[in-house]
Amino acid sequence: MRSYIWIMICLLTITMVIIIYASMKKQYELQQLKYHEEMIRLQLTNIRNRISPHFLFNVLNKEMGMMDDSPQTNLMNLVTLLRMSLEMTEQCFVSLSQELTFAKTYIQLERKSLGDEFLLEWNIDPAIPTDHTWVPTMILQIPIENAVKHALRGKEGVKRLSVSIRRKENGSQLLICDNGAGFRPYINPHSANTGTGLKTLYQTIDLLNIRNEEKILFTIFSSDSTGHTGTQVSVFIPDKYRFE
Repeated sequence: MRSYIWIMICLLTITMVIIIYASMKKQYELQQLKYHEEMIRLQLTNIRNRISPHFLFNVLNKEMGMMDDSPQTNLMNLVTLLRMSLEMTEQCFVSLSQELTFAKTYIQLERKSLGDEFLLEWNIDPAIPTDHTWVPTMILQIPIENAVKHALRGKEGVKRLSVSIRRKENGSQLLICDNGAGFRPYINPHSANTGTGLKTLYQTIDLLNIRNEEKILFTIFSSDSTGHTGTQVSVFIPDKYRFE
């Protein structure tokens, strides 16, 4: 009988130790998760704070050299763009509708510098609910700005820029294409040769992807399959992607 009691006591003790250990391990894992998510939040805040001065400098520098005609319209667009930039800097993701408005306002400001041969095309799948589809902040604007600055502004002849947003299996795809000189194969997104905007995008996506099994795919390549030069930026965002 005594042996039975001792066995039961030992079993209960072992069970309690296991339960306590499991509980402490769970608490530790939760603390680590909270710490990890807080670090991600702080890193994202730091990244977003870096992009705003960079973007504002680029826009203001360009506008200061073009103060001759239609100043009122340009000024209104500039004020809108700067206000949206400051608001969006506080967030690492926004609705697709907000991102589209931001990108369209930026292009409107740049139209004059691109001349009469600038052709713009928007192809947005009406099946995509833009007000309820989330995207990383400036996921359209930064590739569009790069296309304008590096591919189209100094180009002779017709300058084409197209933005397509369409449904794909289990997600949405964003495509930004231009007919500039093309893009050299991208090797290291963190290299010194990478612009501030692209670095910001890569870092933001890397941090957001940590939280998700299905990742955002961001690729840049030369689109010369039809015999025409140019650059294509492709972004795939899974339907089940978690931004928060």
